[in-house]
Amino acid sequence: RVLAADGEVLAERAVSCLVEPVAGDTVLLAVPPSGAGFVLAVLQRESPEETPIRLLLDGPTRLHVRDGSLAVTADRDLTLAAGKTLGCVGSEVSVQADRGTVRITRLSVTSRFLKSTIQRVKSVALDVDSVCRRLTQRLGDSFRYVSDHDEVQAGTQRVLVEDTATLHSKNTMIVSEEHVVVNAEQIHLG
Repeated sequence: RVLAADGEVLAERAVSCLVEPVAGDTVLLAVPPSGAGFVLAVLQRESPEETPIRLLLDGPTRLHVRDGSLAVTADRDLTLAAGKTLGCVGSEVSVQADRGTVRITRLSVTSRFLKSTIQRVKSVALDVDSVCRRLTQRLGDSFRYVSDHDEVQAGTQRVLVEDTATLHSKNTMIVSEEHVVVNAEQIHLG
């Protein structure tokens, strides 16, 4: 309902009026001979800091920029929200920020190639299952602390150590079905 000079007029928001009117707004009103009025534009709002401007589009909407690009910027926060699906499609995607947080209940990533450069990684997980055809790691130092059980099952295994290899345990068992070979210049037992 719009209060005009000659009384109150029932009016609909015109399709071209993107700003949703609220009580107290000064609007541009068109009243055709049929009597049904249309709010063409919101001209002024008494307290815009208390009532944020809301752009309202009814029905499926597509924003298309022909022969150019589109930039959406904000001096403070920018939020994208969707009730169902939020999609992003492009030949290249770039995200730059000083800090970031991602919370996803289930995540699936499919990629042909992944390259990451990270100074430090801290990860906490309950279970990790990894399936690789081949795994190669080049490490300066490697430390692994297993509080309960550690097991390696392999078709063959080879360990090469340049300097000193130390095996220390309370009990040690070496079980072989065929041969055990110990070859060294000196062997000390006991």
